Amino acid sequence: MVFGPDSLLHEAGRARPAPDGRFRIEGLKPGTYRVLPRGRQGSVVPSEPPYRTIRLEPEGATGADFTLKE
Repeated sequence: MVFGPDSLLHEAGRARPAPDGRFRIEGLKPGTYRVLPRGRQGSVVPSEPPYRTIRLEPEGATGADFTLKE
């Protein structure tokens, strides 16, 4: 789940994993976003770190890597 821009209350998007295990969300406006790994129906997916905050610039953004725990 991705919340923003510049708001922890506005859900900006959700993504499913691609075959390579990566997630991609397009069409987001520039701003600051919080990225949280979540499962079905918003269930918590234990991860390290538990969330990432990223700054999306007009050129895009990268670096929201997570390690999922069992």
